[in-house]
Amino acid sequence: MASISFDTRTFIRRLQQAGVSEAQAEAIVDAFRKA
Repeated sequence: MASISFDTRTFIRRLQQAGVSEAQAEAIVDAFRKA
């Protein structure tokens, strides 16, 4: 299985810049981490 690494803080910041709330951004990142 392939593993992808990414900077979660940058991902959250980018989501927030797009209008996603901090709580939603953190939930999205958590879902990606567990996928």
